[in-house]
Amino acid sequence: YANETLNMYHRPHAQLMSEWDGRDGAEKLAPPRPSLEEILRLADRPEAVESRLRLLQKQRDRFQKLLRGLAGVAASTFDLIEDCYIGGSFGRGTALNYHFDADLVVLIEGFEPRYAEQIQEILLDALEGNFRRGVEWRGQTPYTLKLGVGKSASGDFATVDMITTGEPPDYHMDYDEKRYYSGADSSRVDEQIMNFAVKHREFRPLVLLVKHWRNLGLDRFPADIRISITSYHLELLCMKVIRESESKSLRDLFREFLELVACSNNRLLVKNLNQYHGALQMKGKGMNILAAYANETLNVYHRHIRPGNTAACPCCRERRFLSAIGAVAHLESGNCSNCRGQEKAQRQILNVVSQHKQTQKFLRPMLTDGYGNAYGDSNPYQCTSCDRTFAKLSSLMAHRQDRHGQVLRALAF
Repeated sequence: YANETLNMYHRPHAQLMSEWDGRDGAEKLAPPRPSLEEILRLADRPEAVESRLRLLQKQRDRFQKLLRGLAGVAASTFDLIEDCYIGGSFGRGTALNYHFDADLVVLIEGFEPRYAEQIQEILLDALEGNFRRGVEWRGQTPYTLKLGVGKSASGDFATVDMITTGEPPDYHMDYDEKRYYSGADSSRVDEQIMNFAVKHREFRPLVLLVKHWRNLGLDRFPADIRISITSYHLELLCMKVIRESESKSLRDLFREFLELVACSNNRLLVKNLNQYHGALQMKGKGMNILAAYANETLNVYHRHIRPGNTAACPCCRERRFLSAIGAVAHLESGNCSNCRGQEKAQRQILNVVSQHKQTQKFLRPMLTDGYGNAYGDSNPYQCTSCDRTFAKLSSLMAHRQDRHGQVLRALAF
């Protein structure tokens, strides 16, 4: 069912990019949203993945200034506010540069759940009337005000979730009452996650890659079957993958994350670090769609994330090949991003081979003796064990490995 639904609502990649033109506010400062393949090409350099997807410093500075101003106005107009805390993925440093918001946790003195709605109304009135940049209501839950902040002709500068909460009582609470105090535990949760990121440097690049993957799939389906998994849920899943993996490779970790989602058996469950909120999970139609999307990604991008990719192209340095033979074949095809065109690539390879003593012996003798034109020869390469000739270096390498059990060490990558 899930695969049928995925195919039914699949949209061309070009359509996925159309939302980019409608960005608002702080998100306009970011570069264009990259394709998944573009990011996977950087996977051997996790720091490059992080640099490409994380918030720019100018975005962070402007957003922090706006949030501090918002907190200051709220505190000056409502004297029961004890403290304000900037949390969520923005506070943890795991927000994407092209799509993000922030949590502003407001701790209220003497907070009680029965007054939560009244407190939200007071705060909203105070901010709408006193915040110079402008605030507009965008929705709410019993625990959170969703605000558009910094109104301009191009839309909101930023989206902020203002979470109202207070010091949790020391008596036993049922689940519904506990939820009102989950914001009070967010500081401790954020500290745990950031400490994990310090110990595991692969965490932030993996989280950003996974969120980017999720976002690329968000607009592929109608509203009734959208992929609705929160950024926090994804971060906890990434922590789980890293803890259970034997690898620190970003490629391996991303593949293991996708396998976890694809094989979740309709229940993508993870323990919540927040003691006032239950476990996070996905199930039903949304989970089926997410699992099918993960399975599709594993198939479409198999060459980028399969285990055993130990060889890199000598030109673009992309490490997505099982052997040096595959890397050379990629270059010879003319599809290398740093050497486009089949004829151009094959001439460059031939030039390199002819200029090094270690590799000259794999050219036909008449070419190395100066009696032939290497660039005009249809089969310039020759096996030194059986004299068979080849048009491509990768064919010679495969022949020697399969027929003679020999690897061309001088050509290994």
